[in-house]
Amino acid sequence: MIGARSVQWHKAAPLRFTVKSQTWRQPDPPTSSPPCRGRRRFGFSLTELMVSLLLAAIIMSGVAATFSQMRTSTGDQARTASLYSGVRGLNVQLHHDFSNAGRGLWDMSAYNIRYNFVDTFVAGGGQPRYFYGVTDHDVDGGQSTIVLQWWDYDVMGDTNSKSPTFLFDLGSGAEFPADGIFSTANLVGPANYLGEISPGDIFLIHGNRARTTTAAYNQVEGEATAAVWNHNDVGGLAEPTNTAVLLEVSRVGGVALTGDPAYGSLSQVQVDFTATADSYFSNDLEGDSMFFPFQRPSSFGDRDDWGNLDNMVYARKLGHRDDFHRVRYIVDNSGRWPVLTRTHNNDTPEIILSNITDFSIFMGLDVTPGTVPANTLISDMDGTVNGTVDELWAYEHTDYNTSYDDYQILIGRHAMAANITINSESTTETSKGYRPKASFNSRFRINTGLPQPVNNKAKNAIQ
Repeated sequence: MIGARSVQWHKAAPLRFTVKSQTWRQPDPPTSSPPCRGRRRFGFSLTELMVSLLLAAIIMSGVAATFSQMRTSTGDQARTASLYSGVRGLNVQLHHDFSNAGRGLWDMSAYNIRYNFVDTFVAGGGQPRYFYGVTDHDVDGGQSTIVLQWWDYDVMGDTNSKSPTFLFDLGSGAEFPADGIFSTANLVGPANYLGEISPGDIFLIHGNRARTTTAAYNQVEGEATAAVWNHNDVGGLAEPTNTAVLLEVSRVGGVALTGDPAYGSLSQVQVDFTATADSYFSNDLEGDSMFFPFQRPSSFGDRDDWGNLDNMVYARKLGHRDDFHRVRYIVDNSGRWPVLTRTHNNDTPEIILSNITDFSIFMGLDVTPGTVPANTLISDMDGTVNGTVDELWAYEHTDYNTSYDDYQILIGRHAMAANITINSESTTETSKGYRPKASFNSRFRINTGLPQPVNNKAKNAIQ
């Protein structure tokens, strides 16, 4: 038997902790003595702050000066760019107008086309005798002025002609009125085209003789051969015959069959040409005697031959009065600055360029000074102008030793090119105290379309 072993438990001694008490001491207040080396500082001193402000002011003044200089430079550049832009725009506008001058009548320019404006359209009277694309070249106030004319002449619109030609019939009369003025006529043609005629339409009334007489257009050069517009078949010589005229429709009647078997299925419409308050062209040709060697188309017999008959008279529709353009360039000196204006028809003049110092136009002609229009021979002209021969370039009519009226005919028939010089200054000074200047010199071809002698190959060339 295992005997019980006695286990004795001893009581543990209690734990003893000793806490040493410490007394907290408040730090000493700062003294006025300098801080110890190595101690950190916070903020700026007054001296540092003033130095910083001074540096900032210097930098800002430099930046401001730079921006001011940039703004001034930008303004000067913009002023110069605007001036050159205006000059370039004028060059484009002149090119457009000169390239269109005479449009709608180029193939008829050998005719002596008579016309007159109504007073409400162009005041002052004294209108040129014949219609040309370029007219009224003169000097006004020491600067050049010029007038250009044309139509927006569109031959086709969709599948229909926009410039149809009709037979011209005076009705029961057989000749042109003795006073050269008539107010009523019949136009004969297809009903659909007749129905499109409206008041304000402009018609070129012309005879057929020059079309059927090849000598008028194709005579070879000779010592005594008259220039084409002086040929009798196109209304030349002292008493014009077969002269073409420009007339404006003021009233249109109803379209109806002619009732004449000779016209077959063609219709007719009666139109009036008496000028109205809205008209541009007048049927009063200022008292000049005019005569068409006219016969009624129905009296000619076979219609297939009508196009070859001398005394046939036709009416070509050029367009509505809104399609006609007459522009005048002239320098206006009435304001503070001389300005170049462009007046379209009777609209308010448009300022094209300000402060014009020079606007000079020289017209280059293919005939020599002193030429008399009515006596011009084919041998007097060649359809070219030499750019280096100064005497062939006219600044005004006195340069060509001729009257003003004859000069307008000469430039209408013989001007091959226009040499234009323009100088302009800005109306404000730059920062350096001067006004920017711009100038250009351009030469524009004039499309007269006049027929030249058959042995001349130049055809409106500029040497």
